[in-house]
Amino acid sequence: MDMQNVSEVYPSVWVHVDDLAGQARRVTIERAAVEQIRQQEGSEEPRIVVSFVRAKKKLILNKTQATTLARLTDLPEFEKWAGTVILLSPGVARNKMPTIVVTLPEAGDL
Repeated sequence: MDMQNVSEVYPSVWVHVDDLAGQARRVTIERAAVEQIRQQEGSEEPRIVVSFVRAKKKLILNKTQATTLARLTDLPEFEKWAGTVILLSPGVARNKMPTIVVTLPEAGDL
């Protein structure tokens, strides 16, 4: 019998830094919209959620990721981000926790 891990039995619908397996991933935004996301303490808060072309998982943007995308695309209206190609890379946040860094790919990236 093959050994399974928890994420195989309970797959997440959200992109996590571990999904990148230490590599940058080039993705195209299909849609960005506000969704109510349940917090650990049980309350719900609005967050910008990005879905990607040909991907099952979505990314809940934190404030840093959202403001970075708005600045890089020069589009503060996140509904206009559809079609934008971005690079998701593993990184470390200021609090020393793993995070996903959002950038625009440069020529030659992946």
